[in-house]
Amino acid sequence: MGVEVTVDPEADYGTVLLDRPECDNALGMEETTAIIDGVELLGGNDDTAAVVLRGRPEVFCSGVRVESVTERSGDVDATTALIDRTIELYRAVETCPVPTVAVLEGPATSVGCELALATDLRVAGEDAELALDGLEFGMVPPFERLRRIAGESVANDLAFTDRRLSAREAAGHGLFNRVVPNDAVDECVRSVVDSVTDKRARTVEQYKRALRYADGEAVADTTDYRRQLEYVCVTDPGFAERASRHVE
Repeated sequence: MGVEVTVDPEADYGTVLLDRPECDNALGMEETTAIIDGVELLGGNDDTAAVVLRGRPEVFCSGVRVESVTERSGDVDATTALIDRTIELYRAVETCPVPTVAVLEGPATSVGCELALATDLRVAGEDAELALDGLEFGMVPPFERLRRIAGESVANDLAFTDRRLSAREAAGHGLFNRVVPNDAVDECVRSVVDSVTDKRARTVEQYKRALRYADGEAVADTTDYRRQLEYVCVTDPGFAERASRHVE
């Protein structure tokens, strides 16, 4: 399946690892569901004080597998089900009762970008990048958390021009919390997780709830509206052809 869920026996955090190098860690229904299950499993474990999400090798997540969408192009219900599952993925990460940390050592694109930004903290190597795609093959890329953190101008730049934000640029916009040399990523993650897990679990959970209350409704409303627009996109007669050209 390409998703591994592990718990460090010498620490009190768990890891959800996406390992599908043949497709740059792009997500289909199975992988998306497996990540949700992993986050919920670890978040519900009393012995887990934090959840780390990362991809390998050198790619966090390149979005959804476009071919999985084109294969369903004649089945609108199946296509929208995959879109709905990615929305459930972001919410599962955000509502995880323990702190979540994304580790990025390469590109995070569209769904991958939004997944990373749904976590509480982001640790990035110097080769990490953030990008959006989707407009070129007829879908509205997920942008809600990118816009919330970095603003509309940055979201527009990535969506309209296909520009990629470097790790340093992303940090400058508040999208990454730490940027370190590639060979120092694991050490930085360990330091961040140690700091996170040193906090009182019940208080951390309540703090996260307060954060979601502060702006979660606005993000949820925008996401629900984007979902409606996605339906318009995938029912467009030319959608399958555009998506197929993108795969080629």
